[in-house]
Amino acid sequence: MKLSNKKGFILVETLVVTLFVTTLFILVYQNLVPSIGEYEAMTSYDDIDSVYAANVYKQSLLRYGNMDYIDSYLTSHTYLDITNCDDSNIYKNSDYCKKIKRALSILEDDYIFITNYNISDFRAEVKQDEFFDSGKLSNFKNYVATVSDTDSFYDETNPDNTIVGKYRLFMTRTVANPDQTTSLKYTNLGIYTGSYKRYNMGETVTFAPGTSTGEMTFYVLKNSPSTESTVTLILDRNIGTATTFNSTGTTASPDTALAMLKNNTDSWDQANLFTAADQYVSLNGYTISYDGYRARLLEPSDIYAIFGNRIDENYFDSNSLFPISFQDDSLRFLSNQLTGANGYWMANMVPGSTEMAWTVQDQKLVPTLINNGSNIGVRPVITVSKEKLK
Repeated sequence: MKLSNKKGFILVETLVVTLFVTTLFILVYQNLVPSIGEYEAMTSYDDIDSVYAANVYKQSLLRYGNMDYIDSYLTSHTYLDITNCDDSNIYKNSDYCKKIKRALSILEDDYIFITNYNISDFRAEVKQDEFFDSGKLSNFKNYVATVSDTDSFYDETNPDNTIVGKYRLFMTRTVANPDQTTSLKYTNLGIYTGSYKRYNMGETVTFAPGTSTGEMTFYVLKNSPSTESTVTLILDRNIGTATTFNSTGTTASPDTALAMLKNNTDSWDQANLFTAADQYVSLNGYTISYDGYRARLLEPSDIYAIFGNRIDENYFDSNSLFPISFQDDSLRFLSNQLTGANGYWMANMVPGSTEMAWTVQDQKLVPTLINNGSNIGVRPVITVSKEKLK
């Protein structure tokens, strides 16, 4: 009887130990396997190469992207999909955008988003929107959950804060592995605007546009706040004088003025200059291609930006040939070193006229006969990185 009891005790003990070990294995499986999966997923988060790629893309976006549009859009939305290089609202040069993406292993079906620096609203939208549930975004919700929504770098109330966390860039990258498979990477990077010097309209800067030109004096053509990485400048004097607007006196385009512009700026370093637009479409119906140019001519949009709402935006599209005065001290830089009939050509003719084009003369903006070769020249307008001015 005692032997039977002992055997029964051993059986119960074995069952208890077995149950304990089984439970232990279940607990280990339930906790370790998901942890391994989570670890493997997190190896795809913010790897060094992806952070570097995000920084390169950020720099190109700040330089060649339309930050004004992005600013406006994000005032009423939690994020902007900036994946499409052909979106002219976002990118000034779609070909350059595509080259950057290829170089950084960002494929056509990868994604790039820009959000406000604090992503709390974006995280909430990602959680609920089915768009973020599949394909290359199937693990994006989990990734966004690892990103802090701190405001520690963002202080609009402190004007002395020169490093401001304004936006956050998210991207996916499809990276080729040695075994010919691919890995999907997620990364993000803060965009700290406000770290650039502010330049005010009419301010003078010294800059060497070419290696052999020496330093030249330019005026800031329009305000460039600390959120912008480039500044638009106009030379403080004409390069060349006594030219006509075009070669025939009847052609509706500034052939001669452009030839003088190109000839006198060809020695300027292309790497230092960023033309604000590849082409200009005149109100009179012709197009100027600035392909291969180092500078451009003054345009109506420059004047509108300078005067704000003080002149009607139909001014250059009018046959009313009244002058605009630059007598205001803040605007006299536009006619620096001009006296009497001296002046320089703008990019456009007077609409409806085959004889008149717009010029800056003396202290005024006035129409001038296109075959007037007396004391009329060109004055280059360029857009440069602020880093070049430091």
